Amino acid sequence: MNTQKYITARDAEECKKVVIAFNELYNQTEILVINTGDYGFVLLKYDNYMTGYFNITTYTNNIELFDALWSEWVKEQLISLALNTPLIDLDYEEIFTSLPEKEKRKILDKKDYFRLKLQQVNIYEDFIMVDNSHDYITLEEKERCKIVADIFYESLAKDDLIICDAGKYGYAMLTYYKPPIGFDGIVMFTDSQKMYNTLLREWYTLRIEELAKTMNMSNFDVDVFYEQLSDEQKVPLIQQRQEFIEMSKKIAYFIK
Repeated sequence: MNTQKYITARDAEECKKVVIAFNELYNQTEILVINTGDYGFVLLKYDNYMTGYFNITTYTNNIELFDALWSEWVKEQLISLALNTPLIDLDYEEIFTSLPEKEKRKILDKKDYFRLKLQQVNIYEDFIMVDNSHDYITLEEKERCKIVADIFYESLAKDDLIICDAGKYGYAMLTYYKPPIGFDGIVMFTDSQKMYNTLLREWYTLRIEELAKTMNMSNFDVDVFYEQLSDEQKVPLIQQRQEFIEMSKKIAYFIK
């Protein structure tokens, strides 16, 4: 389990308020904010179904998170105004400069609207409401992915990796680098079998790393270390893996 905290309880509460205040943004755009607990909040921008997410940014400060979501909201408004006009070929700043003063003021005034919403948010009563009509994962697969996540919750306890619910986009496996960068890698899952196979590889790698540590060879690359093991030394690892798979199948009937 993670033993470090990268965000204070106070900042976490304030960040939750910010995320809820910008609720409407998540229905207008392919943007997602994930609460990762002790690591802070991750803002993800969706590219497309094939390539998944890009631009992973971690926030532990509510002011910076507010500014980031405000910026995304402004960009979305500018794009919607520029659609089907010559302005669409301009960058965001040029689009804004080209707008009539009334439109500019309308956009800028919206910041006060979000600030007011922020003051009215109750994190214990208000929730993020997202339109689920464009889900990337079926309800059945979402439930299966949750079961898979539960299977690995304790057994895949690494300080640099977390598995979390990514709402209508499925489940996410995030890898943590270090502050101030935060998370620098993500794998999205919409298929429970693929999720299980990926996490099983991570689990097996962790077992190999543990063995390398007991043999005082933790400075070796995992693959190099494993290849240097004799067949006899590999047997306990392989047996452990098979036992884990059998245990998993008892919990999740759909695992192949």
